[in-house]
Parts: sequence; structure tokens; C-alpha cells
Amino acid sequence: MSKWVGETQKLIAALFTLAYQLAPCIIFINEVDSLFRARREDNGTWRRDMAMDGLRSAQKNKDKGVVVIGAMNRPYDLDHAFLRRLPTRIMVKLPTEPERLRKVNT
Repeated sequence: MSKWVGETQKLIAALFTLAYQLAPCIIFINEVDSLFRARREDNGTWRRDMAMDGLRSAQKNKDKGVVVIGAMNRPYDLDHAFLRRLPTRIMVKLPTEPERLRKVNT
């Protein structure tokens, strides 16, 4: 993301253009919840709209070998329009205390 108006859209377009040239590849977006926060919580709609354009591009070209993966900490705060565009969702819950101890001790 860029602080300059219009720059974010150019960066996202360049990212997807490069991804299609290098396909097959994966675009991984960490903390996607900060970018696609529900509208009631976020005034940065221009930023979300620009990122959503990139996602629409990925959907149109989904058979070209580019996979977009997003990781988030607050899935319940995501924008519903963004959620509708996710074909697959995988919830990874926190491990239980015995599971954590087992991981630490191995």
C-alpha cells in the first residue's frame, strides 16, 4: 500500500501482471483483515476498493495459474463483499494447551 493516491492501484495491477507472467505462482497477503476490514469500522474505502480491483482481476483470470492466499487474525471483522469473493475458507483455530505443550516438547 502506498500513501500516494493512485499509486496503490498501480502497485496491485503490477503485482498481478507479474504474477500472471510468472505463473504458476502464489500471492500471499498477510493480515488481509487490515486491508478488507468491514465498512462500519474503516474509513479507508479507497484503499479497499483498489485492492478489491486486484481481487476481481484474479477472479477473472483464475485459470491462469495464480492463487491468492490471505492470512488474518480477525476473520469476523472482514468486509462481507470481500468474503463473497473467497472461493475457499480454512479456519485454523488456536491449539489447546496440551497441543501447545506437545509442540514445545518435540
